[in-house]
Order: sequence, then structure tokens, then C-alpha cells
Amino acid sequence: MQEPGHGAGLTLWALLTHPGQRARVFADPGLADAAVEEAMRWMAPVGTATRQVLQCVEIGGVTLEPGARVAAVLASANRDERRWERADAFDIGRPAQAHRAFGTGPHFCVGHWLARYEQRIPLRMLFERLPSLRLDPDEPAEIGGWEFRGPARLPVLWDPPAAG
Repeated sequence: MQEPGHGAGLTLWALLTHPGQRARVFADPGLADAAVEEAMRWMAPVGTATRQVLQCVEIGGVTLEPGARVAAVLASANRDERRWERADAFDIGRPAQAHRAFGTGPHFCVGHWLARYEQRIPLRMLFERLPSLRLDPDEPAEIGGWEFRGPARLPVLWDPPAAG
């Protein structure tokens, strides 16, 4: 599936567009875990989860009949200001709490540990091997998609390593 790759790209994009946060991860690679979790909350690679109603239920004053299809907007849940202080801010120092990027309940992503791992390891390697990695100011990044979203383009630059 494309979500771990999209998640890695979104985490990288988030850090490169927030230089102070990037500097913290570069200074302390152990913060890569927090960066991945915060990026998944802030800009999850899966925006919605579509489900079918099994029994008559009322939500927000609307009656949903069996067979109706609904879309849970995970992206909105992850920005709910009743749960998240400064919900629209990307902040790797945010106190850890569960987000909905991997779903919830019986639909919680069975591959969440692997997806997290597949995002943390390349992030650490990139910053270790390419410490000057930055967005290309002449080529804008393109982030797209709704159900599944991620970088369509993420042009970056870096300086060659010093000759040793």
C-alpha cells in the first residue's frame, strides 16, 4: 500500500517546512518517532475511512439507516480542538496521545507498527546522510489527494558531503 510511503513523504515535508522542528530532530534523532506521530496526526496519509451503517443510528440529529454509507474524516478528528491544543500547528513536542491516522477500534490498521518503522528509519538515515537537506525554493512541493494523500512532488536540494 502507498500509505507508509506517503506518510514518510508527508513527515519529511512537514519537517522541511518547519525548520525549527527539523533542527530538533537533526540534533536528536530519537525525536524521529515523535515527528512521525505528529506528522500522522497533522497530515495523515489517509484522509477518510468509509463505512456502511449496520443499524439505524442518529448522529448529530441525522438519522442514518442501515445500508447508508458514511465517511469518517480522520483528518478532521486529528485536528479537533476539543482534543488537541493548537490543533492546526505541527509540533513534535506535543504531549503524546492517540491520533486517528491508523483508524480506531476493529478497523485499526494491523500494519501500524510496520508503517511507523518504515517512516522513522528512512527519516533518520536522510538527516544523518544529508544534513543539509532542504526544500528547493525554486520548485514548489505538491501535496495532493484526499482519501489517500501525499507528496506528488517533493523537490529537495542538499550539499555534497565534505571530502574526507
